[in-house]
Amino acid sequence: MLIQTMNYIYTIAFDSVGEDHNITFGNRYAVLEGTIVGTHIGEFSGIPATGKSIRVPMIAEYELD
Repeated sequence: MLIQTMNYIYTIAFDSVGEDHNITFGNRYAVLEGTIVGTHIGEFSGIPATGKSIRVPMIAEYELD
């Protein structure tokens, strides 16, 4: 489900890319801080495409094996 959600956000609802700002590694974990940057090209959360630019801060935590 995560892959489908990320695909929807980055390519269907928005024509966007992620900008990495900080990556921190710890004991079996990594944390990524960044910004999603792009254009609103498809329906998202009930809002039809606006063609407007977006900048959305994001953070993700990963468990490493």
